[in-house]
Amino acid sequence: MLTKNQMAEIEISDITVDGLGVGRVDGMAVFVADMLPGEKGDIKIIKTAKNYAVGRSESVTEVSPEREVPVCKVFRECGGCTLQHLSYIGQLGIKHERVKSCMEKIAKCPVPVNFPLPAKQPLRYRNKTAFPVHRGENGVEIGCYKAHSHTVVDAKVCFLQSERADVCVEAVRRWMQEYDVPAYDETTGEGLVRHVVVRVTSYGDIMVALVINGTVIPHQRELVRALRLNVPEILSILLNTNRERGNVILGRETQVIFGTDRLVETIKGLDFSISLHTFLQVNHAQTELLYTQVLKFAKIFPDEVVADLYCGAGTISLLAAQLAQKVVGIEIVPEAVADARANAQANNIENAEFLLGDCAEIFPQILEKEGRLDVIIADPPRKGMDARVIRAISDSAAKRLVYVSCDPATLARDTALLMEQGWAAQVCQPVDMFPQTTNIETVLLFSREA
Repeated sequence: MLTKNQMAEIEISDITVDGLGVGRVDGMAVFVADMLPGEKGDIKIIKTAKNYAVGRSESVTEVSPEREVPVCKVFRECGGCTLQHLSYIGQLGIKHERVKSCMEKIAKCPVPVNFPLPAKQPLRYRNKTAFPVHRGENGVEIGCYKAHSHTVVDAKVCFLQSERADVCVEAVRRWMQEYDVPAYDETTGEGLVRHVVVRVTSYGDIMVALVINGTVIPHQRELVRALRLNVPEILSILLNTNRERGNVILGRETQVIFGTDRLVETIKGLDFSISLHTFLQVNHAQTELLYTQVLKFAKIFPDEVVADLYCGAGTISLLAAQLAQKVVGIEIVPEAVADARANAQANNIENAEFLLGDCAEIFPQILEKEGRLDVIIADPPRKGMDARVIRAISDSAAKRLVYVSCDPATLARDTALLMEQGWAAQVCQPVDMFPQTTNIETVLLFSREA
């Protein structure tokens, strides 16, 4: 039995979704930060539990050839990245093994899993970031939370977001310090500025929003002046009100203090109007690669009817509509449905319809109204699909299902359920949407006989 403060030797055999190395000491699983698979070293046990222990690396005696020096100075404190100490090809290998393991162990499915499609830009790829704000001993702190905590790790540079976004965040920091604007305190519920959100399009247009515990801010004109002076590409400066206690970043009420409330992003030739609340994948280049893969798997013919479940603002729906006879999208968020309808109109696409509601309730209505479905595309949230949705999908006569997932574990769980309903998993293609992290986007093609 391991005890706290015990010294031990360990060899790391795997890595967790949090980026912790995993090895065994005296038969017990031990999790160690900043150690990679294949590495050996000396650790100190700092926590013990019934079935596992946590160790702290004291020295690494055998170093992985894939180890790299992180570019970020606060990498080991910050919870925003988990794999900066691993080469990019090593990151892809870890993600590939994770998807394969989930398919084999959870889904019990021998589906071929291709190697992840890599990002051409493993750093500076995010088009949206939301940084918490805190008043520390040395002034305003803006950054990411430390892993498994709400402690803000102050960072003047984030290597996942654009350099222009760094400049925006720094301008907000200086403005808060110069005019003594109070940061929000989670423990008391007092203070004003909670988060700084920055959105950057592929054109370089920028939106900056301050999430505040109120409706007005002091020295508003000075804030606008500071942002515009430092970043001329800013087209939108917003205030978003969120007075609720909890982890949800954005409130429902947003006001414009400069420019417009929307930007335009182009994805595979179509223009999409995006607001502060609009969901888009955070990596533009990989989004286009992901959607290309979705359409390749869907193999849509001109006379086919397509259902797009969890359609959001209609990005996949409208791309599919260029190939299909008709596309029907379903989304439970009213603002997203409104965006989808507006985007269809803006792109002169008339064969796409968007319905508001829960997929489990609305999907059977599509079957009744349309008479048939040929292809189903589903891009559910991280928790995966409701069992009722899986049953409804299986009640349709669709021949092909393309499942887009951001969590291999829930994808594998749903794969097992779909296989029970007669679907056959054909091929799985991971797409690396999130370099420097353990997260991976995956596209899985299912088919069945009509």
